[in-house]
Amino acid sequence: MPIIQHLGTAISTGLKVGDANPPISTGLPFSTGTPSCTYAEFQSNGSILLCQNLYGEWKYDLSTPYNISSSSISYKSGSARYWTIGQYHHHYYGNSNWGNQYGARVARFDYDNDISAWYYSTGRTEIYEDLDVYTQATPTLTSTSTNYYGGTNQGQLCYLKKSNGGIVILHAWKMHSTMKMTIRDYSNDTTSTVNNSSELTFSSALSNVFKFQGLTMSTDGTKISLSYNETSPYPDRIANWTLSTPFDLTTASSVTILNSNPVSLMNTYGLTFVNPSWGSRVLQVSAYGGLRSISLTTDGDFSTGSYQGIVDREDNMGYHSNASYGVWFDDGKKIIDQGYATFHYVYDSTSNPYGWKFHDMDPPNRASNYTEINNGTSKEGQTFSDGRFNSNKSKLYGVFYSSQRIRVRNLSTPGDITTLNSTHSSELNFTGWSGSHSDVYGWYDKLNNKFHMVDITLSDNPYYYIFNLDSSGELDGTWNASPTGWTAGDFTGMKHLQPLSHNGKYFCHQSGTKCKIIFLDHAFEPARGYTAVTDFQPGYKLPNGTIITTNWWNRIYVASGRIFFTYYGTNYSSTLNMVYDITIGGVRPDNIT
Repeated sequence: MPIIQHLGTAISTGLKVGDANPPISTGLPFSTGTPSCTYAEFQSNGSILLCQNLYGEWKYDLSTPYNISSSSISYKSGSARYWTIGQYHHHYYGNSNWGNQYGARVARFDYDNDISAWYYSTGRTEIYEDLDVYTQATPTLTSTSTNYYGGTNQGQLCYLKKSNGGIVILHAWKMHSTMKMTIRDYSNDTTSTVNNSSELTFSSALSNVFKFQGLTMSTDGTKISLSYNETSPYPDRIANWTLSTPFDLTTASSVTILNSNPVSLMNTYGLTFVNPSWGSRVLQVSAYGGLRSISLTTDGDFSTGSYQGIVDREDNMGYHSNASYGVWFDDGKKIIDQGYATFHYVYDSTSNPYGWKFHDMDPPNRASNYTEINNGTSKEGQTFSDGRFNSNKSKLYGVFYSSQRIRVRNLSTPGDITTLNSTHSSELNFTGWSGSHSDVYGWYDKLNNKFHMVDITLSDNPYYYIFNLDSSGELDGTWNASPTGWTAGDFTGMKHLQPLSHNGKYFCHQSGTKCKIIFLDHAFEPARGYTAVTDFQPGYKLPNGTIITTNWWNRIYVASGRIFFTYYGTNYSSTLNMVYDITIGGVRPDNIT
């Protein structure tokens, strides 16, 4: 890429944006939008448990067959295998009707044959092949069902493997006052063709339903059991039906309601897996990846169930509570699981800076090997950008998006984010600002020892505050709501505005689908004038050479003189980071003083 000459009045400085790099993938989901477990099954007479998600598969050894309690279960070393496409594409099932993580659906992968089968609660079925992006950019959708029920993608779903090799997908859903159950029968697990289907409306059979908790079916197709709870005070119930013709909902008996539920999941969007080879047992997976093994005295009846172990989501490759996406820190030597709430999780990536993935450690050990930190703020897309720290990274400045408050936290060891103090050293409540979710940005002014905050929620009248700090960098309780040179509209559309260079002369921000770099007339004060330097469309390169330049990203952060792009949200299946190396006159921005 040619060197772009700065057009400002200061000095003519060569600025270069590096070429699109291969994406940086953490390999496992940070995002709440990535289902933590899409398929599970017992193997080898219950001695092995297989789990899968959109990134790969892994196995557990069970010393007691079908028992997944802590005394029985252990990760099967070396069992993890990862889909190539899951590591190199931000949303590789671009044609899929995936939606978000809350909908009930199964995604089962055949690693050896490079194929996946998707079963949606809406009635849609998809078969994909060619999952290896070393040869292509996206998988091939080879077939899809035409048997749609519509309705909702929420509810409970049961995946039953029949003794003859076919499968049955049973789905129960509730939308407002309507409650329905649908069933689809397939001849095998690699076809999208629905051989038989039926439907049962049971809106009048159950009363005061708050949400469904689990759904199962007997292996012979004659019994259905639905776990649910009623509205406040939320008592647990079980509804049972008998089918006079196996797997045909039109032959359902009147419902029998039981007022006890020994295996309540309290999970609206779960999956239940049933297989005749397991006996009267089922596997249940929560929307967040937690596992339950349940033994049933009577096949297909939750009221006769008892747990044979529970695995929490963090111990099954699930994301941490309120986690959103990965943030690289300290020249790639650390990666922060950027939380939606105040808690964040820092992993050591020293062994493979900017290349480390979660599967570099023993999966699915997500709940260990991290340092938990609390920055006291939440729901910010810029929290750990370099601009939020003071000159030597001994202090972090955070903004509360929902209240008129900012806080300062100290790092016991400057530059080491794992030493971030759990309590703030100073706090300021101020007035006049409405607050927002993702449109609040801030940066420390190293030149003048001040903290700037911008809120562009109101596109025609953004807020701009400059907070005064004392000599130690703490809030002194005063601020300026009308900074010099600022007028309403100055920052309209400048999402994620933040310093790029250490000296505060170069800033970057998002504008539509592009990243723009600007040169400021006054360091750290963009309201006092700037000159546009360049802009570019972020993208990344797949192993086959294909450049992906879609506009899926919605977060920018700067770390160690590099610009990173990632996505926060619920509708994308990956948390890739696109990274661009920036040089100015051959020097990294963070080395420009």
